Amino acid sequence: PVPAAEDLSAYYESKYYDLIQQGGRALELQRLIAGGKEADATRSWLHHTLYDTLIAALEAAPGKRILDVGCGIGEFIAYANRHGFQAQGVEPAQQAVELAQSQGLDVELGNLAGFANQHPDARFDAVIFLNVIEHSPDPIALLTQARSLLNKGGLLICRLPNDFSPIQELARQKHDLNRWWVVVPDHISYFNFENVPPILERLGFCIEDTMGDYPMEFFLLMGRDYISQPELGRACHLERVELEMSMPAQQLRAMYRGFARAGIGRNALFVARKESVHDSA
Repeated sequence: PVPAAEDLSAYYESKYYDLIQQGGRALELQRLIAGGKEADATRSWLHHTLYDTLIAALEAAPGKRILDVGCGIGEFIAYANRHGFQAQGVEPAQQAVELAQSQGLDVELGNLAGFANQHPDARFDAVIFLNVIEHSPDPIALLTQARSLLNKGGLLICRLPNDFSPIQELARQKHDLNRWWVVVPDHISYFNFENVPPILERLGFCIEDTMGDYPMEFFLLMGRDYISQPELGRACHLERVELEMSMPAQQLRAMYRGFARAGIGRNALFVARKESVHDSA
């Protein structure tokens, strides 16, 4: 069921970040907010894996101007700026925006539709959604809005949970679990490697690259039920980090592309280019 718009706004403007700080959502972000050695370790891992992967993809954008939608505290914005891009973001949570702005980052409070209304002439060479679209009550409208903000040949980069995948079902059956990936009210729409490509193509994008990150379901299939025993989750995560930090970036991305071909990976990453053939001009 799709929550009411006012309920969603209230949830993401305040309650969601309270849950993060309590460890109930987005554990990576919770570690970054907490600071200290754990934040440093998490940041190093993100730099080596997700962020370096994004920077490599962005090198194919027609220019350097980036919009990160639902940017949180602006971690990727800061990283992209250090790599020569001009990045800015929009974020609905007041606390996250204040943290980002305190670091001197160009982050505005609100959602994408509000941002587009306030900046009718704004155009970008890339628009990025990192685990955002699944939270939207109207993902098609969100993606259409993003396309309108892209310059000719601009890139859309979407990272979404890879849900209702065959490997999840195998793991669920092995441990007789409920569908733990169904998260209410956070995740409204559910995506995977099969259903995203036709959506993007219908909206006027050509997919240029697809990757899946480490399939955490591997641990479940190896007998480590971190769903029923959450204390196992941290150990599994650290093993995954140890593996990825030991691999060179190019080899990591080759592995991620292999995961995507097999339809596995905890998250699915799509790099798509705006096709001019769909433009009225």
